[in-house]
Amino acid sequence: MLAEERKDIILKELYEEGKILVQDLSHDTNVSAETIRRDLKELENEGLLKRVHGGAILAKKINGELPINIRKTIYKESKEIIAYKALKYINEGDTIFLDSSSTSMQIAESLEQFNHLKVITNSFFIAETLTKMNNIQLILLGGNFNEKNYSFIGQSAQDALSQYYADACFISSTGVNQKGWLADSSESEAHIRKLMLEHSDKKYFVLDDTKIYRSSTYIIGNLNQFTGILSNKKLPTELTTLLNNDAIILDD
Repeated sequence: MLAEERKDIILKELYEEGKILVQDLSHDTNVSAETIRRDLKELENEGLLKRVHGGAILAKKINGELPINIRKTIYKESKEIIAYKALKYINEGDTIFLDSSSTSMQIAESLEQFNHLKVITNSFFIAETLTKMNNIQLILLGGNFNEKNYSFIGQSAQDALSQYYADACFISSTGVNQKGWLADSSESEAHIRKLMLEHSDKKYFVLDDTKIYRSSTYIIGNLNQFTGILSNKKLPTELTTLLNNDAIILDD
């Protein structure tokens, strides 16, 4: 098994379970414990985990993020719950922004029930999904291709996005901290999400519970800017008190 394949397995199990053991990973991947320890050290240097005695846990501050091909396969049930809730806030004929998050990908897969929508996205995977739906007018933002997220970023993508205004946006982030600040591990993705937020009438934050109280480097915005928060689990009171009084909270 190649090193990159092992790391994919390590990260998937870590994000699903919250912690992993060297002994278990060695057995599952059929390599030595020393090889697994080396993999964990490299992943820790990327900011994706924290090594502890006998294994690893999720890093509280995420400096990097899982590749999109891994993220779209984990916490599938949570994302399906959030996507179902999001559909309630999309109206026939709307123009919506979908960011390059795996949760937005799940929303995109659920849009067949509408007769007509216009969707603007920087996600290759979302665009690929929507090209199969005759009811969707798709606008794919151009720019520099981000191989890790399968998205288009950079100044060209930002310039293109600035030409549009949407009825609603659905965005995610690497995490949200105790003060309600949304942050991303990618500066370029943060710029795109921030523009989507600024250029939308209604603004929805799609938040699976693994991102609560997780921080990263590049600020997107604050919870008090949002029309609604869509999550698969109940939000801590510490966060709900930061929202505008008329904000929608769907978290159960």
